Amino acid sequence: MSVSNSNSQSFSSQKTVLAVLSVLFFMWGFITVLNSILMPDLMLVFELNYEEALMLNIAFFSTYFILGTPVGKYIDRVGFRKGIVTGISVAAAGCFVFYLAAENRSYLLFLLALFILGTGITILQTGANPYVALIGRRERSAARLTLVQGFNSLGTFLAALVGAALLRMGQNKAGMESLDPEAYKAAQAHYVELPYLFLGAVLVLLAIFISITFTRLPKINTEDMEPLIKESFPPRRYVIQFPHTMLGAIAIFAYVGAEVAIGNFLVKNRQCIPI
Repeated sequence: MSVSNSNSQSFSSQKTVLAVLSVLFFMWGFITVLNSILMPDLMLVFELNYEEALMLNIAFFSTYFILGTPVGKYIDRVGFRKGIVTGISVAAAGCFVFYLAAENRSYLLFLLALFILGTGITILQTGANPYVALIGRRERSAARLTLVQGFNSLGTFLAALVGAALLRMGQNKAGMESLDPEAYKAAQAHYVELPYLFLGAVLVLLAIFISITFTRLPKINTEDMEPLIKESFPPRRYVIQFPHTMLGAIAIFAYVGAEVAIGNFLVKNRQCIPI
């Protein structure tokens, strides 16, 4: 095989991976926002106060902090491709546990579903972001990350529209206003179940597709790669030894905290806003 043909096939494979990963970034952005959109209805179904409702966010987002380091070590051991497929599978399992939680109206089971889903997203975040950066030319890594993150933002945007349409469909269904309180809560739980069953099925199909498609690409071994910056003194072996990395982590902490807190409180109070 000529060098040009080999390069052409490699470029085609990279485009395929970027396309699939763009769908993946879209999916986890969609799921993250959908959790917030459905929060008031979950408060109704499970009869939650604000403190209990905030525990739903804690169960999901705490996985990033608790499992970030263990997940990184796991991906180092199994590789990026297997790690991504594992993350998708775990997230799909979390979506299916949502169905059981809503069907049984179990608050603790719902917390477990959120934790499982958050674990899957944590694995995906830890594996997919560096994988996107490493599958092509190093100098284009930032452009590739910006591209796939754009699909993540698209997912967050569409999740708000889809979630609002789904909930309005449930609330406007004929006969809903005549139901007694318990029957109404059961009906609302039904509309909470549907999107997660659909998302779980899509994630399962995506995991199967990725496990087949990604076998065409060579395994990326970061230990054999040349670092972008060589530092002889002082020796730095860990990422936390770089000041700009720690400052970036603090900035992301503040940004995500504001984003999640403001967004969730606005959604929780949507019933106070006349439509």
